[in-house]
Amino acid sequence: MTANLIVPGATQTGWITTADALVREIERLTEVSAFQSDLLDASAPARLFDRAEQTFGRVDILINNAAHCIGDTFIPADDSRDWGGRPTVFIDALSIDRHFAVNVRATALLIAEFARRYVARGAKWGRIISIRSRDLRS
Repeated sequence: MTANLIVPGATQTGWITTADALVREIERLTEVSAFQSDLLDASAPARLFDRAEQTFGRVDILINNAAHCIGDTFIPADDSRDWGGRPTVFIDALSIDRHFAVNVRATALLIAEFARRYVARGAKWGRIISIRSRDLRS
């Protein structure tokens, strides 16, 4: 059985390395593509699936592996740094909104778009895999 899958990713520093490594590993087993997109944009999931369907004809497996993470905290230490070497900063509403937009909303919208298209084509087989890297650097 051949399965087509997409690996959506956010436009953040460090994403390309992670997604490319994942794609190289999966390419040994099946056809795969990683599509970069700004997941802060609520219309991105539909565009990602449009592009994937242009590439494959259908999507059987969705791997949610995108995340937004910056070094913000409630009480940053004077000398503390985030994963990218930037000074940590006080958390604010914009930071919280960006975290939730990518990590929660985009993940849910990608799953919803996959499900909509799955039902529309009368699919009998498909998978959704949501993972996060403990060592995300962005």
